[in-house]
Amino acid sequence: MIDQVSKVKTAEQDEGWEYSISMPATFDEAGDVYGEETALNIFHAGLKVKLDNVAREQFRQGKSREEVEDIVTAYRPGMTTRRSVKVTALQLLTENAARLQTDADLLSRVTEAFTSGKFRDVVTILSEGAESEEEVASEEV
Repeated sequence: MIDQVSKVKTAEQDEGWEYSISMPATFDEAGDVYGEETALNIFHAGLKVKLDNVAREQFRQGKSREEVEDIVTAYRPGMTTRRSVKVTALQLLTENAARLQTDADLLSRVTEAFTSGKFRDVVTILSEGAESEEEVASEEV
């Protein structure tokens, strides 16, 4: 078992309370303590929360249902959505390299967000610009 201190908060008690807890150190130990079926159910519940968070973040970024389902299927615990935001920012930087070279204001905004570690802002800035360029291109056709 792994002993740790946990902290719980409520809306009324912002400072929260601390208590000591012992957690199983392995899946086998969890099965011994809680029973295999219960341990698996607990694992499923926790994993579902993680997968829902990954999906929510991807939908917020404007991904389609198919894209979200592919990302959730490929997700492995330990892979943070923060890294996914960084990867998305890098992908958008690459896709928008030509725009960044010709638009000094856009380059300045993206550079400021990127150097501040605000990768979500980089994604937002570059996504907004791409949408308006797509709209202009579709209107010209």
